[in-house]
Amino acid sequence: MWFSIDSTIGEATTIHRFGLSAENPATTYEASGLAAGAAKAIQWTKLSVNVGLKAIVHPVMEASMAYESLSVRTEDHREAVAALREKRAPVFRGS
Repeated sequence: MWFSIDSTIGEATTIHRFGLSAENPATTYEASGLAAGAAKAIQWTKLSVNVGLKAIVHPVMEASMAYESLSVRTEDHREAVAALREKRAPVFRGS
């Protein structure tokens, strides 16, 4: 479950949009705990975790964007777009 608490406890109530349900009471318990938690401590913990994630992502981002720009020029990409528009399953050929 991914969630975001940007600046206030009130924003924690938006967690229900990210997978909370009667079928999974554990997530409801976790969200309740976060909503009642220390907002600044949670916010700063999230920021510190994101520092590490950004350090991992940053070196590969340029290559990722280059490969993505190549990918959108392929026949498979054109097939994916056509299939989406025609509401059918795509048939990929690896080209």
